[in-house]
Amino acid sequence: MVTVTVAVLGLVAAVAGSTAVAVHHLDQTEIKRIQDKAATEIQRIQDKATADVARDQTEIKRIQDKAATEIKRIHDKAATEIAQAKADVARVEGERRLSEERLRAEVERYKYDLRLTQTQDFKPYQAAIRENQIKRGGAGGPQD
Repeated sequence: MVTVTVAVLGLVAAVAGSTAVAVHHLDQTEIKRIQDKAATEIQRIQDKATADVARDQTEIKRIQDKAATEIKRIHDKAATEIAQAKADVARVEGERRLSEERLRAEVERYKYDLRLTQTQDFKPYQAAIRENQIKRGGAGGPQD
């Protein structure tokens, strides 16, 4: 009976060893499967992150381009408005100068007329002015 017990114990030990090897092999296979699954998931996440970054960079570039275009449009509009304002100022300044020159000439003519009214030559002067106006077609039109 001792021999059978030893043989049974040997058989049990052999089965236990085989089972341990099989369990170890299954554990290694499961670990490998989990590692592969984790690596696949990590790669998927990295690919998604790379795609998201590329999409976001494209969107940033589009927004920057749109902003640059809008800034240029506003700048061009402001430059046009400034140029128009400068032209308006120059036109008004020119009109003011011309008006001042006309007023000075009118004042000088008035002074001259005033001086003439104080002299004996006033009536002949007025007659010459009327005659000039008539010849040029002013003050009643041309006289034939």
